[in-house]
Amino acid sequence: MIANTQRGFCALKFVRDNTKEELCLWLQHQWPKAVLRLDNSAIHKVSQSVFPFKNQLTRAPLHLYIKGTNFQIKVWEAAKRNPIRGKI
Repeated sequence: MIANTQRGFCALKFVRDNTKEELCLWLQHQWPKAVLRLDNSAIHKVSQSVFPFKNQLTRAPLHLYIKGTNFQIKVWEAAKRNPIRGKI
């Protein structure tokens, strides 16, 4: 699940056994003032910036809009600065 705002990504969650309703409830709990809207074409475009194909040589920077402890935010900032090296 990818959740995006005008400010940037606010959730990226790998899911297995959750229903769409459970994911929406979780997201609404995390961001109670948000208005959720499913937009498959926007999701496809955003997902390509998170998971680029092998033939893409450059990536646009990811903009994150996250909340967490100071430590969690520092981990996200470090991850943003250091792209994954090698093949996935």
